[in-house]
Amino acid sequence: MPKRRATTHTVISDIQRITSSHRDKNDNYTRFAFRGQPSVEYKLLPSIARNQSFIDNEDEMSSLAKYRKPEIFSDKGGIIALLANLQHYGIPTRLLDVTRNILVALFFACGDENNKEEAKKPGVVYVFKYDIRESCNIIKAEEYARNKWESSDNTNPMIIEAPTNLHRQNVQEGMYMLFLNDGKEKKILPIEGTGSPIVGKVVITPGGKKVIKQELEALGISQATLFPEDIDLFCKELKKQFCF
Repeated sequence: MPKRRATTHTVISDIQRITSSHRDKNDNYTRFAFRGQPSVEYKLLPSIARNQSFIDNEDEMSSLAKYRKPEIFSDKGGIIALLANLQHYGIPTRLLDVTRNILVALFFACGDENNKEEAKKPGVVYVFKYDIRESCNIIKAEEYARNKWESSDNTNPMIIEAPTNLHRQNVQEGMYMLFLNDGKEKKILPIEGTGSPIVGKVVITPGGKKVIKQELEALGISQATLFPEDIDLFCKELKKQFCF
């Protein structure tokens, strides 16, 4: 039987089935976050874990950024605010972006249509379950930082609230997944398997990506709206509207 071509409606329905099956009626603290990736082959890893040299020199990158650009990078607001700012400007960190908004995750799962290799591969929306009390526990995250990102009681990533000073994060309804080191080793492992925060995923067929992107644009979800500070993207989409 051929695979069903995904649409915005079918993906949302599938995700709602996943969240419904993992929600206890008497539990007021359970929440769900989502992440879209343009290929099912990509691992769930933060940017710093893509090169061991980044992990080995994590403190040095952070310190140099604060020294060279103190007006932008400061840890006065806490370590998570600093990491969020570093990530915003493209410096590798142990944060992985997730969102409360299914449509935003779906947009990223469809990828860039100009990337021919990604366009050929199925995309995916991951569904994560978390406790809202934990996501607000920035003190615990700060404690992990003081312990050099080691934890004796937890090796799974921690889903935390994003600082509200970044406009893009507000627009994308963003949160972060904070990755800890694997034991005492300076190594970060991808999320997978039993016990991880993943409670489900929905795969997007390559043939459905273009249709979904068009549907999302009609709903106000596009590169220009999700990256409001990027004037080049705004102009590109404005031009596209009148290119018949």
